Amino acid sequence: RRGDQLRGHRGESNLPAMQEDSVLRALFECSPIGQGFWDSDLRYRLLNDRLAEINGIPVEAHLGRSPSEVLGELGTAVETALREVLDTRTPVVELDFAGETPAEPGVRRHWLASFYPALDGVAGVVVDVTDRHAASERERQALRAAETARASAEALARASTALGSSMRTSRVLARLVEAAVPALADFCSVHL
Repeated sequence: RRGDQLRGHRGESNLPAMQEDSVLRALFECSPIGQGFWDSDLRYRLLNDRLAEINGIPVEAHLGRSPSEVLGELGTAVETALREVLDTRTPVVELDFAGETPAEPGVRRHWLASFYPALDGVAGVVVDVTDRHAASERERQALRAAETARASAEALARASTALGSSMRTSRVLARLVEAAVPALADFCSVHL
């Protein structure tokens, strides 16, 4: 059958039937990523503990409810993606979502989610990438700080050169202003 990942190329299972069920159950229940299934009305029908943990609500509190009922504004964005998959029967891969969940009210988190058609609904996987996003933001901030430090050092080098370039006060001050703006300041004025 199409989509049956545990079947060989001739249709034979590469696992005995009972073992196949155990493997599929373990793949779902023990997964470090959130997994779920939504029906054609976009209601949770099945989800693993990890997705419940990500959302901050017990599995049972999801069942029969829509993402917007469970997650509010964030859930509305999820429903838009689910509806697209239902309407087009085409997967959407690695959608970036950000927001708050009942798991950590007041804390903005980030996820990558992929949704795909399954039976008469939509299945999906959700990965929390908040730590990766925070590391990327720290890297951007460090790069900006390094660029600022480099610009300051270059401006100070130009100012040092300006101080030794002439004996005329007006020329030295003009070169100091040129060295300082815009590297160290937005404007500069000299009053004698």
